[in-house]
Amino acid sequence: MRLPHVAAFVATVAVAVPAGWHALTADITKDGPGTRPPEQELAVDGATVKVQLDRGIMMAGGQIKATLVATAETERDVFLDVRALQDNGYGGERVPNPPTIIGKKTIKIHATPDGGSPTEVAFTLNGVKRKGAVGWYDLDFVKAKSKFKNFSWESDDSDDADPDAPAKYARVSFATWGGNSIPMTIDPVTVPATGPFELAIHVKNTKKKALDFVDISLGQRAQGGGLDGGMYLDTYENDGGNYLAEKIDEATDDPSIEPGAERVFHYKITPSNDTDKKFTIAIHAEGGRDGALEVLTFERSGQPAETPTIVGEGTTPGTVGIGSKEIAAEAEHLEKSPVHLKSVATK
Repeated sequence: MRLPHVAAFVATVAVAVPAGWHALTADITKDGPGTRPPEQELAVDGATVKVQLDRGIMMAGGQIKATLVATAETERDVFLDVRALQDNGYGGERVPNPPTIIGKKTIKIHATPDGGSPTEVAFTLNGVKRKGAVGWYDLDFVKAKSKFKNFSWESDDSDDADPDAPAKYARVSFATWGGNSIPMTIDPVTVPATGPFELAIHVKNTKKKALDFVDISLGQRAQGGGLDGGMYLDTYENDGGNYLAEKIDEATDDPSIEPGAERVFHYKITPSNDTDKKFTIAIHAEGGRDGALEVLTFERSGQPAETPTIVGEGTTPGTVGIGSKEIAAEAEHLEKSPVHLKSVATK
């Protein structure tokens, strides 16, 4: 894999590398909170309850947690029934298959005029059978002792008389990932103090057969399920997101990747403003039943724009262009050495 060698290279010759470069380590568990969906709210017994998931993408078999805060004109306790559901996709004639109930709980929340102490509810999820697989889940919230079936979960239309009033129920959705079945790495990158930056995403076919295609999607939030149960990512730039992603590769007549071959995909990330300093980007490579998913958080370096060469200009495709023969020789030496990213990153 390229990434460990580049990381070791940067650590070894740091004085020759432009300030602000980062050896990237993707961590869905660590950076998943940056993908959480928008906050939801519901009205229960004179109180307004706000619901926020701790993440929007997580590894399969983990634990999802929701935090709830309730406000009311006078102090009171409110009770909610909560259920966790696993989406089972669609059957014949595009009819949704019944979901699997993972668990149900009843919780008490103390409401105050300025918002009571947060209440947490958590569920441990099922694992998935194979790598490269996406799972979709929902957490549903209703007033205690209500019947879940009485609410329109598959529709955006509320059954409330006043469409501007808080709904009487809430649903928050999230995705799980079964693990990468093909390798994907992202080159080290400089994120300048202002302006856009670029990503180079490497996908390698380690299978015995050609991948007919590989589609890349980038974003801050996951959406999907749908008929194919796929993973769809969106930047939501106009709904809480803080960047846009634009593919800058030229179109290719042959989207397939042969066994042992690698393809590099290039994207331009344009922040919405110059005040935000962190950008969480989920990157999903999908090639039929195979795929890879990584979540990374990028931070502005405080340095002016200084874009490294990614492809061409005297470099081997897929390597970072440094512009120094001595440094390139050091990189070649490290390429032949057994170096692991984890051991380098912790020094």
